[in-house]
Amino acid sequence: MNLDISKKSGKTVYNVVFSSITDLYNYISNNPEVNRGVFKELSSNKKDKEFYGEGLTKSMNYLLGGYKKDFDNFLESVEVLRDASLDYSDNRKLIKGIYGGVPLASLVAAGIPECMIRYDRRKEAKVRNVYFSLSYNCRTVTEQIKNRGLAMLYILDALEKNGDIINFKANEISKFESEIVNIEVVLKKGGDPFLNI
Repeated sequence: MNLDISKKSGKTVYNVVFSSITDLYNYISNNPEVNRGVFKELSSNKKDKEFYGEGLTKSMNYLLGGYKKDFDNFLESVEVLRDASLDYSDNRKLIKGIYGGVPLASLVAAGIPECMIRYDRRKEAKVRNVYFSLSYNCRTVTEQIKNRGLAMLYILDALEKNGDIINFKANEISKFESEIVNIEVVLKKGGDPFLNI
């Protein structure tokens, strides 16, 4: 976890960056100090009925293990999107040469000097920094959140198939009186494998 505290326009700004979901999990597991001036009661720890959603322990389990409720419905939505999606080029071209690649057996057997093949990018890859806001209006329903997540997965998948390099972060910004908290969690760095949808 990386914390940067600064002052901006008379407000105290807390920028918190977690390098991964595991980093976030480990931080919360160590029972971090809470600003009691803002959070007078820890409803999530008490599992208060007033607290929206699951208690802290269950939420922590979801963080690493995933949220399985309505997963079948999620998979159905994935299939509908997959059927409706367009094919994208993978932004690669086949290059034959005398070095730098994998030997193609049929060309080696035929004695052709340019028997090595490799894939090169058709164009220079762009690095894209994508932020996914986890802030929602209180009237947002579960279906809207799910559909927004699915749409983001397909946008990221299309960008990667186009040859772009994706840095993907989730963030949440909160404000209370003179404090602003921006929390970011790195979900994917360029070059990391992405969720296969």
